[in-house]
Amino acid sequence: MEEHGIDSITEAVQQLRRNIHEHGPQEFVKELWYHELIRSTSYEMLDEDTGLPPKMVEYLFGLATTIPPTEQQSSAVNFYDVIDSLSLVYDQLRLKQDEVLANADSAEERRKAHVQHSQLERELTTGRFAHGTQRREFTRRVYSRVDEELSDILGLSASEAVSLADDLLRFHQATLGDKQLAPIIQHVVDIGDGPFQVQSEDAIAKAQTDPRSAFPSIWVNVAKYDNHRLNPLGSDFENGEYERYEDTFGTIREVVPELGFTSTEFRETLEGELNNLDSFFESMSIGIGEYESNPEDLSGSFSKFDYPFDHNPIHEYPLLSDQDGRFYLGPQNSLWFSLSTRFRYNILDSKHEGIGTRKIGEGAEDWVGECLENVNDENVCILTSVDYDYRDGESDFVLLYDDTVVVIEVKTRGLRLGSRLGPFDSFEKIQQDAEEVIGEPYEEQALKLLNGIKDGNVTNLQGDEGSVRVDPDRFSDYVPVLVVARPLDYAGTILHTDLLDLGENPPYITDIYSLQTICQHLSGSGALLNYIKKRIKVGVTGRALSIDEIDYLGEYLDHGLEYPEVPEEGLVNIIHAGSHLERIYDTGLVDDMEHL
Repeated sequence: MEEHGIDSITEAVQQLRRNIHEHGPQEFVKELWYHELIRSTSYEMLDEDTGLPPKMVEYLFGLATTIPPTEQQSSAVNFYDVIDSLSLVYDQLRLKQDEVLANADSAEERRKAHVQHSQLERELTTGRFAHGTQRREFTRRVYSRVDEELSDILGLSASEAVSLADDLLRFHQATLGDKQLAPIIQHVVDIGDGPFQVQSEDAIAKAQTDPRSAFPSIWVNVAKYDNHRLNPLGSDFENGEYERYEDTFGTIREVVPELGFTSTEFRETLEGELNNLDSFFESMSIGIGEYESNPEDLSGSFSKFDYPFDHNPIHEYPLLSDQDGRFYLGPQNSLWFSLSTRFRYNILDSKHEGIGTRKIGEGAEDWVGECLENVNDENVCILTSVDYDYRDGESDFVLLYDDTVVVIEVKTRGLRLGSRLGPFDSFEKIQQDAEEVIGEPYEEQALKLLNGIKDGNVTNLQGDEGSVRVDPDRFSDYVPVLVVARPLDYAGTILHTDLLDLGENPPYITDIYSLQTICQHLSGSGALLNYIKKRIKVGVTGRALSIDEIDYLGEYLDHGLEYPEVPEEGLVNIIHAGSHLERIYDTGLVDDMEHL
């Protein structure tokens, strides 16, 4: 840090902003969009995620919305200079993480520091695990319940937004192939001799007709090209040959002169009435430089953006527009991320809050019910929308096995913005948020019913399916489960026991997207119950570590979540253990759009 004269996160962000401004934010968005195109395609075709961490790509897109366009970019600042200054921000955030751990003197302080460290980690690398098609499904299933209310607020319903988003992604995919992706590949081919030479021209022809047979071998070269742009000093050439790289490969503006698209180009591909198209673009887009910035404010804000722990405008406005009226789709899954989160806030800030939140809750509960139907069999009795005569009790789902009661509560919110701050704020703020999201529904609903049955205070359950009598002598296990609408990442997989005192009967915590995947891959109600019990045990002991719930599912399917060879104090890294499991289901999207 000393060689750059940067000794604070604020200074690092200001330097990054200056470099983007001098490079030209409009041109930087094009360069970044090009990198994202290569990164997402590399992941799809090579099963390899290359380049910048996904959250850093989101961060850079978000910053571009806060930096006003310049008349002419500076030739002294290139794309790598911007990425180099991004590393200064990244390093300062890492230093803050290390600092909070280093300053922890006692076991209790280290526990709290570990939570703060992990909460910021999800903002630096990756998190909120859900495939784009699952987020589309959430919007279609849940927010369509408030179509009428959203139309009144935005002039656009959730169903209309999903339909237009489908059309936009189809159009965008065609644009990628015809106008942007093909010239990039051809440019690499035309280079000829050198470290990136394509081995066979026949492979090019095959790639055009059968991408799976030859495309990966070509794309390796394209990915290397992009990696050079991110880190020329660490590429195949010597440091002094950076200019040769630029002369050889040219700039993105020379290779693909027309990135992005106009609303007119998109409109011409549509049929029928288009009265809501303007509302769609108005609701989903933001101009480069339009969003507020204040690097001095490190409190985590909804109204400005400077740091990864601020509210990223890309999560609300996944389309960026430039001065020429061209639009650029944000990073991978950004369109579906926005649609699966933003409508809740539109409802909360409106006159429709009461009825709207009730409808959204019912939509989420119905989806959970459909997930459970995938494992329903003769070994379990599933009750939905359960009422019982004890302290005005109600629960979303009750699963009755021979000797086990499982109570499932469904909630439509996640952790608040302040919990992202990690070491930039207090452990207590994260804990308070976790208490509202996890602790209250666990204690006041799930545990209340389970203890009521166990103590004999609840003897009858009334669900949509009918009435069932329950006897505490029948049951030996009482299992609480919490399903939230938004992934909690580390707070849901392992940190909840460090955040809260969950007593002797801790819950299993998951999100609706993970539950869908779990119920697709487990066979029968017995497998689901066995998985839940083992997950609770692993969550309490901390024997296995991952930010993604589906890694635990992968470990369960492969190894039963059992680690007899590992010392009691040992920790098993299971990251990517579930990466091979399918998360894409029948949501109506065409096959060639799945990677978007």
